[in-house]
Amino acid sequence: LEFILSYNIRARKDESAASPRHIPDPSRIYCINYMYREEILMAVHAAKPMLRSLLLSYALSALLLTGLAFCLYRLRLKEGQVNLMVFAIYLIACFAGGLAAGKGIRKRRFFWGFLLGLLYFLVLFAVSWALNQGGPVDLERSATVLGLCVLGGSLGGMVS
Repeated sequence: LEFILSYNIRARKDESAASPRHIPDPSRIYCINYMYREEILMAVHAAKPMLRSLLLSYALSALLLTGLAFCLYRLRLKEGQVNLMVFAIYLIACFAGGLAAGKGIRKRRFFWGFLLGLLYFLVLFAVSWALNQGGPVDLERSATVLGLCVLGGSLGGMVS
């Protein structure tokens, strides 16, 4: 878009100076269009691995939270210990999802891991808020969970 705008401004200056109109090099236009096309194709190509990685993260979370519930039942853990383990589960699940996303997409792995952690948190937050029937939100806990999810996903993307 910048090229087209600069071309139009240059063409107007050329017309005012009574010089012949400059026609842009077609290979340069093709190069610009190709770069935009590459970005769009990468985003479309990334959708399937991202969904697969997100589902992997939630499946792993469900499995680990089920194990935690069993430990809670058998060992009668304290609330502080359970909260710490839930945070660890979020971190591990997002790490595994970021790892899978990075291996599936293979470009900008850090970014896709970060995005996976963010999506994981947004879905988790929306479901929690809906199940809580729009009740008050604990912003400190939400910020902590957001940080852990994004950190886990980013680390998983970097390691992949």
